[in-house]
Amino acid sequence: SGDFLFQNENAPNPSIVPLSGNTVMQNSRLAGLQWTHILSPRTINEARFGFNHFYFLQDFETAFGSTNYWQQIGLNNLDVNAAYYALPTVSLGTGYTALGFGGSVPFFNISNIFHWVDNLTTTRGRNTVKVGIDIRRNQNMNENGFGGNGFLSFTGQYTAQDPSVPQKAGQPGTGNGFADMLLGYLSGSPAARYSAFDQSLSRLRNTDIMPFFQDDFRVTSQLTLNMGLRWELHTPMHDKFRGGNIFDFKYPGGRLLYIDKNYADLVNNAILAACCAQDTLINTDWKDWAPRIGLAWRPFAASNSFVVRAGYGIFYDVLHNFYPAQSITENIPYLSPVLPTPNGFENPPPLDIRNLFPAPYSVAQRSFPPPYCQAPSRQVVNPATGVVTEVLNQCSDARVQLPDNKTPYTQQWGLDLQYQLLPSLMLELGYEGSHGLREPLAWSFNQAYLPSQVGNTNNSVSYRSQCPPGAYPETCSPIEERVPYKNFAATATALANIAQSMHHAMTFKVDRRFANGLSLLGSFTWGKTLDQSSELGGGISGSSDRAQYSHDLRAEKGPAGFNQSRRLVVSWVYELPFGQGKAFLNRGGYVNAILGGWQANGILTLADGTPTNVICGCGDRSQTGDTRNSLRMNVIGGPTSGFHQTLTRWFDTSKFATPPLGTLGNAGRNILTSTGQRATDFSLFKNVRIHEQLQAQLRVEAFNLLASDYYSPVFPNASSTAVNFGSLLPVGGNKYDLYNPRIYQLGVRLSF
Repeated sequence: SGDFLFQNENAPNPSIVPLSGNTVMQNSRLAGLQWTHILSPRTINEARFGFNHFYFLQDFETAFGSTNYWQQIGLNNLDVNAAYYALPTVSLGTGYTALGFGGSVPFFNISNIFHWVDNLTTTRGRNTVKVGIDIRRNQNMNENGFGGNGFLSFTGQYTAQDPSVPQKAGQPGTGNGFADMLLGYLSGSPAARYSAFDQSLSRLRNTDIMPFFQDDFRVTSQLTLNMGLRWELHTPMHDKFRGGNIFDFKYPGGRLLYIDKNYADLVNNAILAACCAQDTLINTDWKDWAPRIGLAWRPFAASNSFVVRAGYGIFYDVLHNFYPAQSITENIPYLSPVLPTPNGFENPPPLDIRNLFPAPYSVAQRSFPPPYCQAPSRQVVNPATGVVTEVLNQCSDARVQLPDNKTPYTQQWGLDLQYQLLPSLMLELGYEGSHGLREPLAWSFNQAYLPSQVGNTNNSVSYRSQCPPGAYPETCSPIEERVPYKNFAATATALANIAQSMHHAMTFKVDRRFANGLSLLGSFTWGKTLDQSSELGGGISGSSDRAQYSHDLRAEKGPAGFNQSRRLVVSWVYELPFGQGKAFLNRGGYVNAILGGWQANGILTLADGTPTNVICGCGDRSQTGDTRNSLRMNVIGGPTSGFHQTLTRWFDTSKFATPPLGTLGNAGRNILTSTGQRATDFSLFKNVRIHEQLQAQLRVEAFNLLASDYYSPVFPNASSTAVNFGSLLPVGGNKYDLYNPRIYQLGVRLSF
């Protein structure tokens, strides 16, 4: 047998400004073949093949047309791919709407998955044995073409009486950005899609091979054991055209190893582009064994109403797209000439739209002589061509993977007691636990070590040359001399599978299967999840995904950003007992047409708040060189103990203090919580049978029926430097800023 599904979606997003909109295309194809063959009365083989194709493109509304708009207005040397046939982004300063679409476009993703599965199942006595293999070939292409058709800025400084005075709408003499554009004189440095080393383009490939064995052993009529073993081989992602680099942690001071020898030879630098890394960048993990065991036990032979279930297993997680792509991108062998930054006083102006953009030049024309990161970086530029001939004291902000990253995995275990109280009513009490290991973390591996002296402002400098005369080394410890790898910046980051998590929870569930017009499902969870990092990229609780101090990850153990200690969800479906075949008004005709066929549905959600960090917001106060890290505050008392919470003071801000210079905050990670969640969704359906093969369903749906302010959790402002520190409300806001409206939705569904 086989099946094939396809979907094409085109969502234009026009703009009131001509030629400035965008469009989103999303196409998918899903195909499958299945062959089941009975080998004997007790043996059956099932073979399956699947293909999943996904295409996503966010692009300019004029892309792939017949007109190259950036070329038409006189720009040169930009991307000639038809995906970039659009106006550049043009900023006209105060009082004008920008031209062009300024988002990250084109954003392009193609994903292909080829999937082969074969399962052989045989029954022998009390054993049902299944062996099989699961093979997947993954292909993924990503491109983020931001700036591919240029970015131009006109602020009005060339039509201003005094170019140093900021432009003000309606105020004479402060210039006009539109007038500057008509003259062709740019005010800010234009941007184009060139990159020093690599670019957000990757064509990733990998193969997953997962054989398994499983035995369901019926020990007695009351006890069944489920035992299995799975081996998983997830070959590392690699780029089809050998793009990407890896960090050599063993080399003194560190260095970047590129896969492509030709590119490394072109750059010709033993630190920033050495040769050579293996094609997969990271080592293959050959030891991903996943044992699993479970049982189902009926303690009472005379009754099937009580069952005990338990199990343990190891499960591996594979991040196929975003995560590996960060260090696997196409190597771009050209650079953009440096353009001057205008100040408005030049005559003639240095940037004229008629001369943009100058031709790129080869990376071979630029050198990076040692030392690295020992003084402020400085470029040596040929003034006639804009070509950078040397970068002195180059300090690279590397973003790589750990060479020995292992596959993340989770140990899961649980115990459930199930009791059938009535034929349609089941109660379930359970415990569940899990332990996550090798979980991904954005690790600032080159963050500087803490200075030995507390409160010394001299330790905030980056380089030895910035120390006061005579202060080095006794009373001045520069940041770049305290980093582990001195050839690279303190902000260098590795995507590292080194974090852990732990989860324990008690669960209770009531399941009333549909009977007499009513079904109900209620579940309550009481538990806690601790981890060291809840996500890559930040955002769950409004805080950074980075550790406060990368050299002490134990201090990052705290409630997970998604942890909710208590959560209750109740859902129900109730057919009103009126109309034909019901308990009341059991008749047809107009009575049934009006009062019959009604169905009420609802979902009630009550949950505790999710955690959030209290951050210092005071820059690099720890003097470790990376302001992206979430430096936390010092706690000097219980911020919520005995404290009356209000909308403007969700916690006691007086219980937090700024850490002394050169130290870390002593507050734990995620020690505060948001408001929690109270949500009620309700719907009312009217089922109408038009004839035997056609039925209509009229639907009225209400989301947030009770207009709860906390339909979704609300987080307090947890940055100590904010004006509204500790408040749920924005600056100058009131309680109505928390209002979540009711949303009503009407619909009709036809079934035939």
